[in-house]
Amino acid sequence: MKYRPDIDGLRALAVLSVVLFHAGFAWLPGGFVGVDVFFVISGYLITRILIDEVGTSRFSIAHFYVRRARRILPALYFISFIVFFLGAIFLLPIEFVGLSKTILATNLFGSNFFFWKHDNYFDTSAELKPLLHTWSLAVEEQFYIFWPLFLAFSLRRGWRLHWLILLLIFFSFAFASLLLLKRPITVFYLPMFRAWELLIGAWLATEVLGNIEGKLWKNGCSLIGLGLLVLSGLFLNKSLPFPGWNALPPCMSAVLIIAAGKDAVVNRYLLSARPLVFLGLISYSLYLWHWPLLAYIRVLNLGQLPLLYAAVAVILSITLAALTWKYVEQPFRHGGQVERPASLLFKFALPGGILCMMAGTAIAYKGFPSRISTEAMAAQEAAQDFNSARADCHLGMPAVVLPEVTKCTSQRLMGAANKIVAVWGDSHAEAMAPGVGVMPGLNEAVMLQLTKTSCPPLLGASVLRGGTEYRECEVFNARVMELLRNRKDITTVVLAARWPVYALEAVFGVPEEVPGAAKYALKIRDSNVLTPISSMEALGESLNKTIGLLVQAGKKVVVVGAVPEMKYSAPGCVARERMSLLSSMQCGLYQDKVVSRILDVNDVLGRAASQYQAIAVYPDSILCQNGYCAVEGPGGQIFYYDHNHLSTAGARYVFSRLSLKE
Repeated sequence: MKYRPDIDGLRALAVLSVVLFHAGFAWLPGGFVGVDVFFVISGYLITRILIDEVGTSRFSIAHFYVRRARRILPALYFISFIVFFLGAIFLLPIEFVGLSKTILATNLFGSNFFFWKHDNYFDTSAELKPLLHTWSLAVEEQFYIFWPLFLAFSLRRGWRLHWLILLLIFFSFAFASLLLLKRPITVFYLPMFRAWELLIGAWLATEVLGNIEGKLWKNGCSLIGLGLLVLSGLFLNKSLPFPGWNALPPCMSAVLIIAAGKDAVVNRYLLSARPLVFLGLISYSLYLWHWPLLAYIRVLNLGQLPLLYAAVAVILSITLAALTWKYVEQPFRHGGQVERPASLLFKFALPGGILCMMAGTAIAYKGFPSRISTEAMAAQEAAQDFNSARADCHLGMPAVVLPEVTKCTSQRLMGAANKIVAVWGDSHAEAMAPGVGVMPGLNEAVMLQLTKTSCPPLLGASVLRGGTEYRECEVFNARVMELLRNRKDITTVVLAARWPVYALEAVFGVPEEVPGAAKYALKIRDSNVLTPISSMEALGESLNKTIGLLVQAGKKVVVVGAVPEMKYSAPGCVARERMSLLSSMQCGLYQDKVVSRILDVNDVLGRAASQYQAIAVYPDSILCQNGYCAVEGPGGQIFYYDHNHLSTAGARYVFSRLSLKE
């Protein structure tokens, strides 16, 4: 097919939108749609080439894979080697093991499945992973394992290809849309739910639309396409369900622009401009380079990405991409082709094998902990110092079935076996559970954990997450209350949660201080209608109801106040501080900043507790001393396993010093 510079220009717009979005430019909250535009372009170009080859009997699956290897692997290998060596310098051992696992997954073109199991693409914890962006390459390559064979088979039998593709588009899009709200991470990463985007490009390549005739139609299509792309970048954001139906506008923008032809007004005067065409030519290397640079900046700044650093990273990414395109991509892509395909594929696989051996060695040796000091290693290990009962007893967001009571009841019997203390709440309560067991006055009891992600122990309240009702939380809380009423041996109930997130409708800390992050809110449900009161008022009303019903059921109630939330993940911050990789970062927070966030919340908790003669205890009274809230104790133990959840050591430190007489 004839070269179209305007398609390279479209590539440039797509990659720039992705780069600027990842660099944190708030004015482009939907810049991630550039990946979807890439999918459409890829489906169009490759299908157009395959149709031509099959039509002229030149199709060879071996030669197809050789071309893909020449196109994809050299730059990917080159940058992966650099990312690996930078990781050996800057990453903590546990992080280096994680990077090594992603290198293995990337080289097997399975990183999308790896991240599906481990990460939400829009979480900041994912933003610290230098090869996260390779998920899209994996989706493409998995698609192209089957697509050329299906295409050749269909064409040689004279099947109506455009109807077959439309059928595949329908099923892929329908299943993606049906699962989007319940399994958004699954839909985001897995190829069967992304295939429709590549297939839209493939459908266009069948030329079922023919050539759009007439200047007015051509220009109209190109202008509407550009408008859809711009609007997608400006008005979509990561809090909206994606991909699914929200991916339709950027995908259709690519379809309209490509279908308009190279002579349409947008294609000719904007997309064919030399600077954009050049950026399109280097777009693959630019895509590969920008994310690792941004990720390592975030790593060294504890999750933050200062605007100046982001701008420098973008400029450096473009420079490195141009060099990589000229000296790595081009020589391998257009080098001699006299060797047999099997021989060439083996040569291309060899660097991947070396990378896998290096990564496997790093995993086997646990990230080479000898690289850092013993003190830094101890701080890093706090990231794994969480409640050992989490896997069996803490429910994820979709789950509503209570765990088996005997499995989630501690066996550390120090006193009467008929005295049980239940810890009820969200992940903060789960993190505190090991500490509650050493609290004076409760340390002779058996501990029972009843916790669920993002679910505060509030009856009569509806939790909203990102504007969507979290109905599973209501079901869980109702079942917990029923259990507590029926079990007379449960004498004490400890209520704990990350209260400020729900009451203030505002999250805190680097992992959440990003535009579009999911926000929480509380509403009271009255006759199946949500009442229009503030979340703080809803907290007070629902907490009063919950404590009142527990007291009525004969339970002693302990309400745990808000845990001070830190700006940075404590284990990583302290470890890097001990490695001397941080100069001016402060891992803890001044007390006035903490108090400004939790004062009103703790006041509501205290008033609700006193109304029913319950007991309120406040972790900040232990963690915040002399105007400063610390993340590490006198003996060097780390109080948090991230930036807001208490570690097991931290929970025991805090609760052993709290008094039930408060």
